[in-house]
Amino acid sequence: IKSFTYNNISQNTRNRLLFSDKEVDGMKTGYTDKAGYCYISSAVRNGKRLVTVVLGADKPQKRFDDAKTLFNYGFNNFDTHRVIVKNKVIEQLNTNVLKGDKNLVRVGASEDIIFVSERNKEENIDVEVNMRDIVIAPISKGDVLGVMVIKRNEEIIAEVDVIALEGIKTGDFFKVLKDSL
Repeated sequence: IKSFTYNNISQNTRNRLLFSDKEVDGMKTGYTDKAGYCYISSAVRNGKRLVTVVLGADKPQKRFDDAKTLFNYGFNNFDTHRVIVKNKVIEQLNTNVLKGDKNLVRVGASEDIIFVSERNKEENIDVEVNMRDIVIAPISKGDVLGVMVIKRNEEIIAEVDVIALEGIKTGDFFKVLKDSL
């Protein structure tokens, strides 16, 4: 916020970028003798959010200039990639279920996996999936049935659980008997 009034006392923000850059939406200015002029700021451009941290500036304006330079560099030179979407059905991983009232359980990732890369730099993304060998009903929505390991250029950048996106009840007597045999 640009200003705040409490108990009839108004205080204006010292965050100059809130007034000069419509993409900037916060955060905090500060100063101490040891740290100098500091600034943590946040901005959104084309749906992408960046946060900058400037420490030790020798003049108040320098912290804002440095933050603006960092924002421009970040927005112009990096891209965000969504590799995995939370709770989206992953058709090729739908898993066979034994002793259930359904033969397949729909599965998806327990969380989004997003990474940042340098613009125009080729990245090799691999997703390894390790699912449970046997899945036996009953299954509750959210049960962990496997794990995905996401690698960028052979380096693990994330691991995410593969979860059941629906519950599966135990099947009738004949289904349980058939699957038991």
